[in-house]
Amino acid sequence: LLTQLSGNVSLVLTPDIDESRLHITRDTSPASHLLYFKTILAINQKYIDAFHFNTPAVLVLQEISEKGDARLAAQSAEAYELLLQEYYATRVPLTLLELHTSFIAYYYANNVVYGALRDFKTDPLKAYLAIQEIGKLAASARDLQLLLGRAVANNNIDLSAL
Repeated sequence: LLTQLSGNVSLVLTPDIDESRLHITRDTSPASHLLYFKTILAINQKYIDAFHFNTPAVLVLQEISEKGDARLAAQSAEAYELLLQEYYATRVPLTLLELHTSFIAYYYANNVVYGALRDFKTDPLKAYLAIQEIGKLAASARDLQLLLGRAVANNNIDLSAL
């Protein structure tokens, strides 16, 4: 029944990224690349520390199903929203634009999924759809790691300076 009903409800997991909102620089020097990676590392670390991003999705789902408590989902949705804002404000070298927009797309999808889980009481169908997407987010994270590795290799970025 949920599958039939969910045919009329959807989660939009891919953002329309307005590149005019991005701070793209034509400076593709090693120093610019290093500054970019230092910036995103600091942003990510800030939210890992503040929102316990290492909380597995299964624990978020467990809190919802066993206790009816969506606080972890709400914290995650908020963190992903804040991450998105900071990523939009980050200066990105043109050569790393694909990587940067992939980060934005990944964080956007997480924000949508955890937002739907947060709102499970008012919109259980979207929450159901969000649960179906959790495994895809993990696969997307692995794809993002591969893209990051290629960007580092293709641009000869020395991450030892981080």
